[in-house]
Amino acid sequence: MGTTIVLCITMCALTFVGAIFMKVDLKRYIPGFVIIFLIAFVSMVVSKQAFIKKWGISYVLFALVVGLIISNIFKVPKILKAAGLTEFFIKIGLVCMGATIMFSVVLKAGFYGVLQAVVVATAVWFMTYFICRKFGLTERFSSIIATANSICGVSATIAAGGAIQGDPKEISYMVAWVLVCAVVLIVVMPPIAARICYVDGQFS
Repeated sequence: MGTTIVLCITMCALTFVGAIFMKVDLKRYIPGFVIIFLIAFVSMVVSKQAFIKKWGISYVLFALVVGLIISNIFKVPKILKAAGLTEFFIKIGLVCMGATIMFSVVLKAGFYGVLQAVVVATAVWFMTYFICRKFGLTERFSSIIATANSICGVSATIAAGGAIQGDPKEISYMVAWVLVCAVVLIVVMPPIAARICYVDGQFS
């Protein structure tokens, strides 16, 4: 618990510096940040429970549900609006996630592995965008869907939505869809993989 409190204070202090330059309501920022931190913390604790963890349900889903309940059933408090700097937090998160990717991991993948990842992600993105546009979706919504489909990540979806200033509802739709697909694949893919790999009474 002590580590969590220290983390909350540290993150609040660091992001407060960014909030100053962004000229947000500084009086409401600190209490708003603490509430958002608590929601994220509780979501992570719930997702670590044995039953929930067994089904592979991410903490992101619980945080998303809480956010949707607050924004659609109740009136969003001003302190949460002051601290709800979604794009700002996502950018920080993406930088931190990128910093965890060691250069040695890239070297293990090799030139062809990296090239394949780039080509596949790019091809899927443009194909998805083309199909969405053919169905009459807007450019921004098509971009969000293409990013969610090609990279298949909640962070990427939110980052793309923030970068193009997309509709928050459209971003929420795709975040929920990515999570639903992930849960289904977690349940369905292991038995299929086991059946494919199990040959002559043993795993190949």
